[in-house]
Amino acid sequence: MLSKDDAERCLGPYLPTIKTCIDGGWAAWKQHYAAREHVLDARARASIVYCETLALAKAAFDGAEGVRFVKKRGLSLSYIGEVALRFKKLKRNGTCSNVPTQQQRCLQMQIEIPGFLPSTYVNAGYVLDPLQQEIERVLVSCQLADKVIWSIRPGQDGRGTSGGLVTRLPVAPALRPARRVRPRKDKQVKDGETS
Repeated sequence: MLSKDDAERCLGPYLPTIKTCIDGGWAAWKQHYAAREHVLDARARASIVYCETLALAKAAFDGAEGVRFVKKRGLSLSYIGEVALRFKKLKRNGTCSNVPTQQQRCLQMQIEIPGFLPSTYVNAGYVLDPLQQEIERVLVSCQLADKVIWSIRPGQDGRGTSGGLVTRLPVAPALRPARRVRPRKDKQVKDGETS
């Protein structure tokens, strides 16, 4: 398992882009889905933000040297050097929740998963404010069991802000407003005529 200093050296140039992708995923939620918040629960919101963030990350890191995306058995990992990073919504203490499958237990215990490269597994995610209205902070955290071993705040104290791979992210197309249907106006019929 990498130390915090080693992880910062490995992830440093990529941290601004990681933060930009997470912020972009949340912005997409606010722009395109928040109006439906009364029918979407917190789990749906987290799934939408995850999908939007992952799409932005794939676009931002496309062709970047040393970055590789792998999806197997429902798990999407971004390999950056010796780090296997996944995007998650985080709890206030920086840990993430998962359905306790064997694969998730391996991730949380930093145990190598068959079929994946040996790496330090980290979560790049966001912590919402107490009212769950805005992102309070973005973290890259290394979790062991139910504890955070170390965390990095991209853009905090100069970490992850020097140099970097920040690329122009694609802008999500604006949704077209729904068409309104108007009743057809019938022509006025004069006496004795048929329409």
